[in-house]
Formats: sequence, structure tokens, C-alpha cells
Amino acid sequence: MNRTHTRALAAGALLGLATLPAFAADTATETELRELIRLQAEQIQQQSAQLQALNQRLDAMGAPAVAAAPATAPVDGVQAQIDAAVADTRQDDMAILQAQVAQLAASGGTGGGGGNVSWRRGGPEFRNSDRSFTFNPRGRVLVDFSSTHGSDFDTRNITGTNLRQARLGAQGTIGALGYKIDAELSDNTVSLSDAYLSWDTMLGSIPTEFYVGNKLKDRAIDSSTTLTRTPFMERNAVASVGMPASGYFGLGVQMKMIGQNWHTTFGVTGDDVGNTGTETDSLTYSFRGHVNPIKRPSGFLHVGGWYVHEDYGVDTNRINRTPRVASRFNDNVRVSASAINDVPARRSGARSWAGPGATSGPSPRPAKPRCARPRSAKSTRRPTRPTPAG
Repeated sequence: MNRTHTRALAAGALLGLATLPAFAADTATETELRELIRLQAEQIQQQSAQLQALNQRLDAMGAPAVAAAPATAPVDGVQAQIDAAVADTRQDDMAILQAQVAQLAASGGTGGGGGNVSWRRGGPEFRNSDRSFTFNPRGRVLVDFSSTHGSDFDTRNITGTNLRQARLGAQGTIGALGYKIDAELSDNTVSLSDAYLSWDTMLGSIPTEFYVGNKLKDRAIDSSTTLTRTPFMERNAVASVGMPASGYFGLGVQMKMIGQNWHTTFGVTGDDVGNTGTETDSLTYSFRGHVNPIKRPSGFLHVGGWYVHEDYGVDTNRINRTPRVASRFNDNVRVSASAINDVPARRSGARSWAGPGATSGPSPRPAKPRCARPRSAKSTRRPTRPTPAG
């Protein structure tokens, strides 16, 4: 082959190759452009190898090598067009990414169910990336079916259903500030249960929570546990009979300190939010603590105790607890004790324990209230042969 012709052929191939990207960039799609760039790079490498082989042959024949300058310029031009195409592609990718970020920002960072939404509480919990802000709409519906039969008293043998609880509310956090509010429909009556603000902090090295508002009092295991997590359908006698006059909830302040295997709670509360506002509140001072001296994966030992002191308002001068025996539906199966009248103050307390592998255990009934002997000991006890629900 004529050397001059060979040189012209190699340079012509490179110049022809240099014109391809300009033509392809106008007509090809992004995918086709990427493929074209890849093919062009391979062709450039092949042409470079051929040019190097040609120079080696010319050197062997004693002829001057093909000048590098003319070949370098077209190759540099091709590389410049490749770099420009790659830059355009990166700009397109960046534009797509920016559009996705804008879409995430417009949707509040939820990403259509991505990492900023959790379902661990049984409902959606919306939160930001560092979880300093959370919002959890919540609610539940509890429906009972009850059937009592076999009693010698026909009025107790009834069957029916009851909407025990329909609750709707929300809870969440804003930094260290927490909040919770629940509206409850029970026995066809609407009331507020939890409605409080909380603050998480540290007292020394101990995690501590402060609560202000209407909150479930911390007394024993059954009475301080939400209704969906009690071992049985009804709270035990310690919780129901030893309940303060103001009820399970109280409006006031509470402080809880939580250790690795222990906790303590102090509270000062008045009546709940349902107080009519015509009399002075009953004032309740409460304390509860527990420790798990043994806490292992195979089981644990729970030891706890609580104490309650009540200063009754003038509108509370009589105690008469009638705990349910069957279920929430059947109000005919109850045990009514004799009333205790003239109760200026009351102190009660109890201990609780649970053995390894248990979540709760038997608790002694509350101490007898320290009060004046009832002026009237007339009994209101009903027949004492109740039959539990079948």
C-alpha cells in the first residue's frame, strides 16, 4: 500500500469519525447517545491502535512516522465532543434528581411510604429525617359480646353486645416536647382520657419524663396499663376497688424516672377534666416504684409497690365501689360492698410482684382506709353467687 495513501486514509477516518457526534447529538435519544459514545470510544481506541501499528511499520521501513500533531487535533476534537455529551448527560441526570428532591419536599418527605413513615404503633407515624418531629394519628374500637347463663338469679342471665370503647386521638413529639390527646366514646358518653404535654430530659444520667395534663395515674400493674394490654378483659380488684375517688385519670403533674431495671413515679393530681367546677377538687398524691433484681431473656423477677394519699373535696364524702365480675355489658353481676361514709382523707397502698416469666402477679388488696367508723353500716350487698361470663 502506498504510504501517502495510507496516511491520508488514517487521517480521513479520524476526521470522518469526528463529525459523527455532532450529527448524532441532534437525532439520537439519551440512551442512543450513551451507546453511540461508547461505540465511538471503542472505535477511537481501535484507530489509535491501527495508527500506532502503522507508525511501527513505517519506522521499520525507515520512513518518517505519521506526524502526531495532525492526528492529535482531530482526536482532541472528538474527545471534546465526548466530554460535552457526557456533561449534557450528567446535567440531565442532575435535573431528574432535582425534580425527585422537589417532589419529596412537596410531599412532606414521606416519599410515598418511604423511610419517613413507620407503622410500628399500629398506625402511620409521620416523622422527619432525624425523628425530632413525629405525628401519630391513633384510634381503636373495642366491642364486647357477653353471655351469662346458669345463675340462680334470672336477671343475671342475659346476652348482648357493648361498644366498650371507641377512641380517636393523636400523639407525637416536637424535639423533647411530647403531646398526646385522646377523645373516647364509651357507654354512649364522650370524654377526654389522655390529654397532656410531656418533656423528656435527664436528671444526672437518669432519663426523666415530666407530664402536665390529664393522664392515667401510675398505680399497680393493672391500673396503670392501657386497657388493650391488661391480662384479662377487666382490671383486677386492686385496680378497681382501690381506685382513687377521682378515677383512673387525674389532671395535674407527674414525674417518671426510668433506670435500666427500675422506675419510680411521683404525681400530684386533682379531679379529671370532667369536674363540674362547682366544688374544690379532691387532691391525690401518688407514688409507685418497681425493680427487677433478675432480668434475663428466660425470665425476670418484678418487685414493686405503690402508695396513694387522698384529700377529698367536700363533694366526696362516701365510698362505695361496685366492681364488675362478669363483663362491661352485664351490670347485673357486681359485688357491692357496704358504703363508707364521712371520709375526710384516705391512705392506701399495696405491693406487687411477678415471678420469672410472668408479666404480673397477685397483689394484696389495698389497706383498709383510715377513716371514721361508718355511721350507717346498712349493707347494699346483692346475692353473692355471681356466675362469670361463659
